[in-house]
Amino acid sequence: MGRERTPQHHHLAKQKAVNQPAMARRAAAILVLMLSLPAAALLVSADGADADTILLPSDGGDGLAATPPDIVVAPTVSAAGGALEAERPWACCNGTVCKESFPPICRCLDEVKECAAACKLCEPSGINHTCNDWYFGDPGPKCA
Repeated sequence: MGRERTPQHHHLAKQKAVNQPAMARRAAAILVLMLSLPAAALLVSADGADADTILLPSDGGDGLAATPPDIVVAPTVSAAGGALEAERPWACCNGTVCKESFPPICRCLDEVKECAAACKLCEPSGINHTCNDWYFGDPGPKCA
């Protein structure tokens, strides 16, 4: 004795066949949404790159950092090996502020008697000076 299909079973089989294209469309829409979310996140984060960075007192800051980079040190070709490298606008720094990027974009808040020769934006700060250049790369060693 085999099972006989009732009209109700026939109706359910027909309904499943009709719903399969709709399910495929929904799955495609979900896939497109899932793939577009990371792209949207990248656009939003890239837009926020111009915003000021909020520093905590433990980071050596007291609130908002200075404005975004006005002058950025561009990489140059080194004589040895031809690798790209930029001359850091300071020899050492105890008060670096770096934006979370790769490579990091850093500036030095140290007040010195005289800015390094590589510093392009040396501004007076009382009797001392501060180099306000932003540098792409490792901020370098701390001063002794």
